[in-house]
Amino acid sequence: MLDTTATVRQTATVFGVSKSTIHTVLRIGVGCTGCSSTLHER
Repeated sequence: MLDTTATVRQTATVFGVSKSTIHTVLRIGVGCTGCSSTLHER
């Protein structure tokens, strides 16, 4: 039970960090490389 709980928490933490990282990368990528693209205009 303890191991499972630790694994679940660890997984949730990893997913949380991954989501934050992905969002940050997308914002930076769209902001920098998408300035002159149609995606940025939308």
